[in-house]
Amino acid sequence: MNSLILGVAGAAALYGILFYEYQSKVNDYNNYVRTRDQYRERMQVLDEETSKLWAYLSPKLDIRFETLRIALNKNLGIPYPKSAITLDNYSKVKKCYLALMKKSDEVNRIPDKKERVEANRAFIDEKLIFLYAHSLRATVSDDVYGEFKQQLLNAGADKMLMRQEIKGRYSQGISEIMRIPKYKDMLEDDHLTPIINKFEVVSRRNTRGFLFESTDKKEAQTRDMAELFNVAKYEYDELMGISKKVSYALSYARGCAFRNIYLATELINYIVGSNRGGGLTAAQDGIDFSSVNTTDVCVDSFELNGSSIESAVNTVAFLSDAVMDNASLSQFVYENPKFAAGFATVAAVGASVAQYLQKLDNNAEAQKQLTDNIQAIADGYIEGKANMLRAIEIIGSIVKCNDGFMAVYEPLRKKVFEDGDTNLTKMEIMQLAAVANEYSKTAKAKIKE
Repeated sequence: MNSLILGVAGAAALYGILFYEYQSKVNDYNNYVRTRDQYRERMQVLDEETSKLWAYLSPKLDIRFETLRIALNKNLGIPYPKSAITLDNYSKVKKCYLALMKKSDEVNRIPDKKERVEANRAFIDEKLIFLYAHSLRATVSDDVYGEFKQQLLNAGADKMLMRQEIKGRYSQGISEIMRIPKYKDMLEDDHLTPIINKFEVVSRRNTRGFLFESTDKKEAQTRDMAELFNVAKYEYDELMGISKKVSYALSYARGCAFRNIYLATELINYIVGSNRGGGLTAAQDGIDFSSVNTTDVCVDSFELNGSSIESAVNTVAFLSDAVMDNASLSQFVYENPKFAAGFATVAAVGASVAQYLQKLDNNAEAQKQLTDNIQAIADGYIEGKANMLRAIEIIGSIVKCNDGFMAVYEPLRKKVFEDGDTNLTKMEIMQLAAVANEYSKTAKAKIKE
């Protein structure tokens, strides 16, 4: 009896312990649920407050970003693409801007003219480094920027390599530009249209049996359509490969144009600044090529010094804001919805066709999917080819402008920066301004207006 009582008591005690642990866990879970719900409510409130705060701050931040961009352009003559200054880089870009402004003030306060001109020469090198490190980075695609970054690393003490014509067999951009005629021939050789036409013939093939539609014929038709889809996919993959190379070439060509147009303004500003005995950074000292036309220039040349400086500055207006904005000149492959839809079809459907055909429970549905997807490929192929041929046309125009620009700029660069002769004629300045103006308009051409 005692053992029974002890057993009952022990069981009761054990039950009490288990019940306590269970109740404790229930309480812990309930506390967790309450805390979770409180946090969720708090997070929702914070999200709403954050959204309202961002809506309030965003326009003010945009003004601040645009103010810094304009300051770079107007106070230092350095171009910077619109919308390229963001929360992520604002502090860094502003710090660089303030450092350059401080350097500019130091240069302009040097009393001795010769020392001031020498200091200005070092100062414009620092501005060119900023152009490479920041402006070009925001102007070209990330993969293309690697080439300009390498130019910056190889610039040397006098930074002259950054001012010379970009050459070299090791440049991917130049290599792709050299292959442009080959890419154009490949684009004009249409392999996809016959495949699409054959697909349409197969899709209309009679699959009826003796009395009703033949399942075997329908399945064979679906498999034939799938095989043609895979061939079309191969052709579209090839188109995508060409598009990436053409896009690289276009981004690189525009990057070179961006740099070269800046070099034109740099040289003219340096000439005027040297003849005035100091560095130029103020807005009124900038150079604008927008209205320059060499046919209106008097052929009587004269040395650019003394009172003739004002004439030159007035004749050649302000160019440094002629910036290619990456927001409107991004890689054309991703700008076209039909091209993107075709690419998505190739990537998603093409990989699953074989697996899908192993489960042919519904041939009609399979054929509908194949027909819709091959139509997306056809539409994207047509749009993509048109865009790329337009891009190739722009690349050709940029290359021609570059040749014309370098024919004018290179002798002046050698004369000014290598020989130290800052006495350029007005005609030389006007010719440089004119080719830079045409260069700028060509480089900013869009694939689709």
